[in-house]
Amino acid sequence: MKVATLAFLYRQLSIASHASPDVYPSPECLVQAYLLYLLGTTLFLNKSGRKVSLSLLQLLEHVDKIGSYAWGLQHLHSCTVN
Repeated sequence: MKVATLAFLYRQLSIASHASPDVYPSPECLVQAYLLYLLGTTLFLNKSGRKVSLSLLQLLEHVDKIGSYAWGLQHLHSCTVN
């Protein structure tokens, strides 16, 4: 399973917030990165508490549908699988 460290995501978001407009990531990309960081620090902590599974990116692919997801069920599933 591929993972990203939460520190890496935080640094990337910090860099993006200071990037010039010509190299600035798309708003959707920033939202996905922020939500991945947020989910990795709240619902989907791994045992180390410092990494988040990149498999969550599949759930964040369609930003407009995120509000309709049953996050509690996904969290319960991740607790029983991990």
